[in-house]
Amino acid sequence: MVWSLQEHEAVCIVANVDGDDKKNADLTKKYEVSGFPTIKFFSKDNKEPVNYEQPRTEAAFVAFLNEKCGTHRAVGGGLNDEAGRLSEFDALAAKFFTAAVEARDSILKEASELATTAAGTSKHYLRVMEKVVNGSEAYIQKEVTRLGKILEKKSLSASKLDEIKIKSNILKAFAEQNVEEVKISRAEAEL
Repeated sequence: MVWSLQEHEAVCIVANVDGDDKKNADLTKKYEVSGFPTIKFFSKDNKEPVNYEQPRTEAAFVAFLNEKCGTHRAVGGGLNDEAGRLSEFDALAAKFFTAAVEARDSILKEASELATTAAGTSKHYLRVMEKVVNGSEAYIQKEVTRLGKILEKKSLSASKLDEIKIKSNILKAFAEQNVEEVKISRAEAEL
């Protein structure tokens, strides 16, 4: 049996080999499997297996696969709160969120320049900044609430839920700061 960590995410493949089946005897011997279940990790870059010696819980196994595969999955298969986040853009989002209104255009410009060489999710950061610059600060909270309701229902396909979770995670980069800290930062910026 072979399956991906997620159907649409083939970064990590998990295989189940029946070591008791005689047709798999060569594999059992080659990888020195003496007890069942035995879990081994094979990376794309290194064909020597890494023995899985962590607790046999779903949470520990998902954490192990996330570390080894570079994924951001949560127990149950959805994405965790780190999925889609980019540290450089998180810093710009925090700076943008606390900046005075007249300073936000320059931060948006800085983010746009950085996005030319950044990963795909950088476009979501830019979109949030553009919406706030061109509309209102209320956009962030309204969108967090709207996406949260969609994620709670879980009635969409796994890939669509992942897309929405990434957008929700990125919005949190703009809103994670305490309101008092924001007020203080803005007051200091205006001095």
